[in-house]
Amino acid sequence: MRPIVITEFISLDGIVEAPGGGNHEHAGWTFEDVEFDPAAYEIKGREQQDAAALLLGRVDRYTLLTFPVILGGGKRLFADDGIKTRLTLVESQQVANGINLAVFDVAR
Repeated sequence: MRPIVITEFISLDGIVEAPGGGNHEHAGWTFEDVEFDPAAYEIKGREQQDAAALLLGRVDRYTLLTFPVILGGGKRLFADDGIKTRLTLVESQQVANGINLAVFDVAR
């Protein structure tokens, strides 16, 4: 079976809702609040899988692009009542506009 990878744009306070647009109060925050750098968007496009696997504990890797913005509310990647999961950092880098890439494997 192939590994399941979750790739997300995420704010410093953990919000993943409507980064490119939509109905959220701060929709489009990846474009409006942070200087555009194509390198970050190329990373995002590398790996995409079904986010429903997150709820089932089947995720093998998280690729998180953390934007230097605090939104103060919205849907979060990890639920407050979620299960505890240990992660191992396997890659990290910072893009010129302050976006941080972190790749974590789930420790099993």
